[in-house]
Amino acid sequence: MAKDKDRTLNPATAALKADKARALKKGKAAITAQRTERLASRNPARLERQIAEVKDAAGRGGELGGREKKQVEELERQLGLVRRAREKV
Repeated sequence: MAKDKDRTLNPATAALKADKARALKKGKAAITAQRTERLASRNPARLERQIAEVKDAAGRGGELGGREKKQVEELERQLGLVRRAREKV
């Protein structure tokens, strides 16, 4: 226990810990920026077209099946992410 207390009081260790926390925060921000940039570059019209194609194909044969429902949900989720990313950029 005393050893842990000594580490927290050591200013050099505290500085290293703070540097590490800043580096992690900077890395997370960079990853978020890259993700946003990648999503913003996607074409929302293409995603809308894919959603319409899946719904039309299922519409001819009746209701949407389980696979088609999941596909439409995923495409709509991606479309929302792309729209939010475009608003940020």
